[in-house]
Amino acid sequence: MLYGFDVSTPSTPALKWRVGCPNLADDTGCTAGFTGIGQTWSFPNVARIKGHNSGNDPVIVMGGGYDACEDADNSSPSCGSAKGRKVYVIDAGSGTLLKSFNTVRSVAADVTLVDQDFDGLVDHAIVADTGGNLYRIDFVDPATRLPLSVGSWAIYHIARTNNPVAAGRKFQFAPAA
Repeated sequence: MLYGFDVSTPSTPALKWRVGCPNLADDTGCTAGFTGIGQTWSFPNVARIKGHNSGNDPVIVMGGGYDACEDADNSSPSCGSAKGRKVYVIDAGSGTLLKSFNTVRSVAADVTLVDQDFDGLVDHAIVADTGGNLYRIDFVDPATRLPLSVGSWAIYHIARTNNPVAAGRKFQFAPAA
């Protein structure tokens, strides 16, 4: 589960929202859109994105979590649950899921946010999954750098691990950018 608190008055913090699944063993009682959430290892990055309310409202960008089936010591663990195979973008004020992106394996690592033009607003995200795959999420059009609407945000699989020598190695830390 993820929890959002209003701490504007530190002596009386208040719960604003909660999302996720109350039980890792099954998807009973999950918030809509969060049935695939795994063990939440990924840091919930708070940022502003141009394509969401002109960058005025903060969002949370984080990996979908770790799936315990990844503990198997082989290159393709048999994961029946498919937990954590997402990147979530959540409205930080309301807890509303703005968009989720599918990945091949679970995303335990932090998501690296990139502000390419140094204007204080996130342009892209770089993601690594536990299968050694790398992804780029575009919040702006890479050619024009114009903001994309939430519905047009897209994920691209930019690198796959096809090296048999590297089989079984998991990316569990954020890529540097």
